[in-house]
Amino acid sequence: IDAYDTGVYALADSSSATVNQTGDIVSHAGNGIYVYAPDGAASVTGSGSILSEKTGVYVDSTGNYTPATVDRSGDITSLSGSGIVALASRGIVSVTNSGAIIAAGDGIQAQNTSDRAVTVDQSGSITAGGYGIYAYSTNGSVSVLGTGDIQSGNTGVYALADGAATSVNQTGDIVSSGGYGIYASSPFSTVSVTGSGSIAAQQTALYAASYGTATVDRSGDINSQSGSGIIAVSSIGAVSVTNSGSIIAADDGISATNQSASPVTVDQSGSIIALDHGIYAYSTNGSVNVLGTGNILSGDTAVYALADGGNVSVNQTGEIVSFGGYGIYASTPWGGVSVTGSGRVASGDTAIMATTLGTGSATVDRSGEIYSQNGSGIVATATLGAVSVTNDGAIDVAKDGIYAVNGSANAVTVDQSGSILAGGYGIYATSPQGAVNVLGTGDITAQDTGVYAVADSAAVSVHQSGDITSIDGYGIYASAPASTTSVTGSGDITALE
Repeated sequence: IDAYDTGVYALADSSSATVNQTGDIVSHAGNGIYVYAPDGAASVTGSGSILSEKTGVYVDSTGNYTPATVDRSGDITSLSGSGIVALASRGIVSVTNSGAIIAAGDGIQAQNTSDRAVTVDQSGSITAGGYGIYAYSTNGSVSVLGTGDIQSGNTGVYALADGAATSVNQTGDIVSSGGYGIYASSPFSTVSVTGSGSIAAQQTALYAASYGTATVDRSGDINSQSGSGIIAVSSIGAVSVTNSGSIIAADDGISATNQSASPVTVDQSGSIIALDHGIYAYSTNGSVNVLGTGNILSGDTAVYALADGGNVSVNQTGEIVSFGGYGIYASTPWGGVSVTGSGRVASGDTAIMATTLGTGSATVDRSGEIYSQNGSGIVATATLGAVSVTNDGAIDVAKDGIYAVNGSANAVTVDQSGSILAGGYGIYATSPQGAVNVLGTGDITAQDTGVYAVADSAAVSVHQSGDITSIDGYGIYASAPASTTSVTGSGDITALE
């Protein structure tokens, strides 16, 4: 068909309208296919390419629970409109299209105003001046399955279900020059974003927000010019982010937060370069768990994990460089905190901070060199629980090498292998009622005391091998006013006092 106006125009005022068109369509001034059924179902099927001035395929059903359906193959080009527009007032909307879409407006737009589902299944590339895929429902679920690359002026995939679940599975690369890579939201239900392929976006590359659970499970590199790599947020549900591939972002690499007692979990494999936080994970009352493999380079704290009412665990392998913040910051006012992993940590502030104000313990067990330009190497504190610090590798810091303190009858234990160069104390370990045990291998050079160990009401044990140089303090200071003190080891000690 070669037409000046619309190639195929089908209108049924009181019944269904169906078009099955095979073969190519060229419309010089209108739509490729236009189907409208005010009181019935509207359907377009067939194959063949469409070239039109306005929208390539337009389908609209405004009947009582009547569907709008598109199931086609073939390329679509729209010079001033969208590739496919499918609308329904109260019915299901389903768009299935194989073949490339080039459109001045949106690649695919599918939406309804009911509790029925909106589904998009697009195979083939999309190049659009507006949205790549736009899918919306007021009360029904929204599901998008896309294979093939998307290049769009606005958001690559936009999926919003105001009253039901939203899911996006997109494979293939996405480039958004003016919006998000993927935007998936469900204010009153769950959100899931899965798939593969690289994402490059002007704003945040992947945004998933929900009332219930928010899940991101993807592979592929991510780049955001002005936003974050991944943002996953939930009001009352669990948040889970799993991503393999590198992230480059102007804001946070990954931000995962909720406002409930459900957990927040981040599992990132691959490097992160972020101007703000590398990984930011937070929950008001749930646990926070971060597993990261690969290097992190960040302007602010590389890994920030905070659970106001639950436990916190961070296992980070690979090197960390933080120019303006902590290397790893893990904190919980009520639960326990654990930091494990390996790799070098270099930071502007303290390299590793692990702190709890509750009954839980504070545990650090890592390997790798530590450098802090303005802070300490490792700070581990617990108000009521035990404190345990185990680190294998050299420490070079502006303040204390290791600072381990609690406020209870539980033990404080430090096991450091490798040298320490500190602008404050080499190792500082104290407890008001619990035992204090320090095991150190390697040389210590400290501005203040090399090893400071005090237990107000319990025993103190220090075993230090390697030379100690204290410029302004003691070599080893061990004190237990109400119990026993033991100091063993080897190596030269040079101290002012």
